Amino acid sequence: MHLRQLHIRQFKNHTHRVFDFNESVIGFTGSNGIGKTNLLDAIHYLCLTKSYFIAQDTQNIQEGCDFFVLEGYFDAGTEQSKLLIKQPARGKKEVSRNNMVYEKLAEHIGRFPVVMITPYDVDLIQEGSEVRRKFLDTAISQLDQTYLTQLMQYQKVVAQRNVLLKQLAERNGADKALLAVLDTYDAQLLQYGEPIIAKRQAFLPELSAHFEQYYQLISGNAEAVRLTYVSGVQNRDFATALVQTRQADIAAQRSLVGCHRDDLEFSLRSLSLKKFGSQGQQKSFLLALKFAQWKITATHTGKKALLLLDDLFDRMDENRIRNLVALFPEFGQLFISDTHQERLAALLNEAGLKYELYRL
Repeated sequence: MHLRQLHIRQFKNHTHRVFDFNESVIGFTGSNGIGKTNLLDAIHYLCLTKSYFIAQDTQNIQEGCDFFVLEGYFDAGTEQSKLLIKQPARGKKEVSRNNMVYEKLAEHIGRFPVVMITPYDVDLIQEGSEVRRKFLDTAISQLDQTYLTQLMQYQKVVAQRNVLLKQLAERNGADKALLAVLDTYDAQLLQYGEPIIAKRQAFLPELSAHFEQYYQLISGNAEAVRLTYVSGVQNRDFATALVQTRQADIAAQRSLVGCHRDDLEFSLRSLSLKKFGSQGQQKSFLLALKFAQWKITATHTGKKALLLLDDLFDRMDENRIRNLVALFPEFGQLFISDTHQERLAALLNEAGLKYELYRL
């Protein structure tokens, strides 16, 4: 899959830009703050109908403007697609493919797979479990639309259940009518949650295998690493767990058990990556994790996802950088941002890669 042309209008700091891409490696270079990352985010937006960084769509509109428009022309084998996204300051976002507007944006997810790597991904290590679940859910959702539908339904039920738990807490948990509604919500949690947990557990061994392989290639076999899926219902039945935690849920006024509480543990030499990993080790870990996501996507869909690499070489030593660039021929189309055009060109030349560089 290749992105052949990109049109941007009034998206973040870009008023109007048009790019034609002919090579598999594309570089955006220039000083910090000039908009390199925003170009990568525009590509991510076209693929997943949302920004990698900003949840509120209208906040991506250039300051003082009334809308933004993103347009991309993709080749996927013999199939060509024109993607168009329009976001007004007031009104609904419109996403179309080949001039056909999607009724549900979820129908678009997975058609144009993408993997993005940025310095902000350190949040996967440093922040709470929600960030790691989002990574896991995004990766699986690009492979399985049923998973995405189940996840959306599950999250809706959790939100409704939490409102009900607050009402029950105000009545000391003694309202029979509300408890009957809680039983209904619990049944829905099981309906949507059990398949989600099963699919995550099935996904992890494959992700881990590719992840460990990529980490060793990047680090030069420097140290052992591990991913572990941690679930509050891992060693007990979900239905039983809901019964056992019901009173605690009412007291806390939120749902304390379920796949919305699960996590990924990252370890280095059997120690916490967060506590004991150097900046270079953490960067290598994150790259290997995202490359593993890319590999699984290619294996399961037959499509080589676009790979968006923001500020790629930050906090990496020369050996790891060269090991990293040596992996590039395996991937499909890569988009790289870097502050040093000459360094990027030298590395790509050394690897014998064809490329296009755009100095912003």
